Amino acid sequence: MFQRTKSIGKMNWCAGFVMIGLLAVVHAAHADDQLQPKAVLQVGQKWDFSEDGSQTMDMQVGGQPLKQIMKHTRKGTVEVLAVKDGNPTAIKVTFDQSCGDKGSQNDQANDLPFPLAGKIVIIKKDDLGIVTIQGAATNEATTNELSQMLSPMHPILPKTAASVGDAWDGNPDATNKEFELGPNDTAEVKCKFTKVGQVGDRKTADVNVTGHIKKNQNGLNFTFDLKGTARVDLLSGQTLDSTMTGQTTVQGQTQGPQGAPVNVQGNGTMDNHQVMQLTGGGDAAAGGNGLPTSSGNAPTAGGSPAANNPLGGGGTDSPFAGEYHGDKLSAVFTADGQGQFKGTIQMGEQKFPATAKVDSGKLVGTFTVQGSSFDFTAVLDNGTMTLSSGGTDYTMKKAVANPLSGGGSSGPRNPLSN
Repeated sequence: MFQRTKSIGKMNWCAGFVMIGLLAVVHAAHADDQLQPKAVLQVGQKWDFSEDGSQTMDMQVGGQPLKQIMKHTRKGTVEVLAVKDGNPTAIKVTFDQSCGDKGSQNDQANDLPFPLAGKIVIIKKDDLGIVTIQGAATNEATTNELSQMLSPMHPILPKTAASVGDAWDGNPDATNKEFELGPNDTAEVKCKFTKVGQVGDRKTADVNVTGHIKKNQNGLNFTFDLKGTARVDLLSGQTLDSTMTGQTTVQGQTQGPQGAPVNVQGNGTMDNHQVMQLTGGGDAAAGGNGLPTSSGNAPTAGGSPAANNPLGGGGTDSPFAGEYHGDKLSAVFTADGQGQFKGTIQMGEQKFPATAKVDSGKLVGTFTVQGSSFDFTAVLDNGTMTLSSGGTDYTMKKAVANPLSGGGSSGPRNPLSN
């Protein structure tokens, strides 16, 4: 019985929790508290996430009653490793051991363990949109779930800047992608910016969302009527809290275990709650390095907004300029007053010339190893620099010491990549 109805529960469940997503990226023009569909994620940004939901279906399958219950838990941390045009192209996700899906069929337990519980994965997307996952083997369903975390689109984003009281239709392309809708499926999502709210010390845009989706899958016709609220951080553009509830129905005919047609009909309920807390890097805290102020510019290390460059134009007094030491890596950077940096990255006795510039509140550049160049990024948080290259992060403390020195290079490969 479970095998022939497994897709019903799975598809209904996905519709219940993908509506809000973990990475709704919205830029806010803070002076007017407006939402704009512009991504502002930064390399080094980190957050904790937690998601809990449940779905119940009462059905008749081949004339037999079936009550299906599913409970879903996701918990962990995310760190942004690479960004293009404000959208993440590589993230590191650490999943808590508690992640999993618990279910039952007519009161008989049928738990579905999450294959990545307790594991760390790196999710990357290339210029062609192809997603790869490093660190653990995944099945198709898990791969699809992780791929959504790199999606720059979101159903609730407005097409133009939205103020309190404004209403708009959800993004149809994003909705179709989220629900994997076919040419004969339909979706209608309505959004309204109801008020400016608060989550902890974070100012939020509270957006009410309603949705009606019709989808056909394997001969079964599903409907989903959803409603809820997303509370979006106006500074960082992250969804800090969201709640979605809804009703679902299913009716149609599908193939049974012996190939004979089986009639299916039923209805159910679903609910989902997501919470996210910014913890470090990029837009971690209001007023910290890299965060937009009410004028839309980022403050300098001393907290004063700059006219253009998020770090004061990258002048000679830029907070990136200086010497840094860590357990595995050291670096020194000097600024030329025009937003450009020169320096050296040193690993052990190996020394690599480097050049960089400030971009969106982070240092972006290349270093050279025997004629070959490799990319790196660096973010600064309270005197601690996190330098990332080849999918590996190195932490260094800013110090006042002798400049770096060392011997030659080891060969034409990226020595900072494990």
